[in-house]
Amino acid sequence: MGVNFEALQKRVSDIRDILDNVLTEDQVQGVVVMFLPVSVVAVASILASTASSVRHSLVFAGFSSQALHQLLDTGQVSCVLTDHDHCHKVQRLLQDPSLKRGNISVIYLDSGQKDFISDLEHHHIDPIFALYTGGPSSLIAGEVFMV
Repeated sequence: MGVNFEALQKRVSDIRDILDNVLTEDQVQGVVVMFLPVSVVAVASILASTASSVRHSLVFAGFSSQALHQLLDTGQVSCVLTDHDHCHKVQRLLQDPSLKRGNISVIYLDSGQKDFISDLEHHHIDPIFALYTGGPSSLIAGEVFMV
């Protein structure tokens, strides 16, 4: 599965627009927790948050509910950015009466793959950065081939 620069740039721009239009001034001062799987959406969310100067913390969706609960209970989280596949876990945690949650909003992202290239073996690519998401042994690796 792959995505070209144009599609990634569009995804980053869309997420940046969401962050800029949804987060209040108080929420921008807090931390946005990104509860997402290893994916292009996670990379786009990190880039969008950085471009918008939003403090963020990426928590991969494989983390335990207890670890996410502890993070949400710090009082520093202002927003959770997640996808539709993981929203139920976040909602259950936010409904916990013991959570010192304050005003945590939730933004749901579409994890659709409409602009992704599925047959990479038929395309010539020279990646500057490669994201491998192949199951439990997934890794993120950068390549530095600048000419």
